[in-house]
Amino acid sequence: MTSPRINSVSIMHYTRPYIELARLEKPTGSLLIFWPFEAWGLTMAAFRTHLPLKYYIPNLLRYLAAAIIIRSCGCTVNDIVDRNIDGNVSRTKKRPLPSGRISVRSALLFLVVQYLVGIVFFVAFLEGLALRTALWQLIPM
Repeated sequence: MTSPRINSVSIMHYTRPYIELARLEKPTGSLLIFWPFEAWGLTMAAFRTHLPLKYYIPNLLRYLAAAIIIRSCGCTVNDIVDRNIDGNVSRTKKRPLPSGRISVRSALLFLVVQYLVGIVFFVAFLEGLALRTALWQLIPM
């Protein structure tokens, strides 16, 4: 009995719509959250307190991951809410939900997974006001 072969083409076929839903293929938005707010704030604090690089670099990478998590959740929420509008706009009609590549139910499940990843990440690395602020950012406004 042979097992089915999983190749990179079939994996990309199933994962690509979710990558697009989270806008992971378009990092500009995450960088726009990361650089002016998180990276600049950390850099200024590190400069002022003479924070050693061994603490600065890991924190910078954590902040980058946080920016990606927050933005990807926001993009998924936006696409779920705007799915009917996106189908009527030429720029957005090929997105995963309006094009039918994934269902609303699948997108909602993906959003729950994104939220869980975000919560676990933030609880692991933050505490106090920083944790509450990060969790607050996950809530769609």
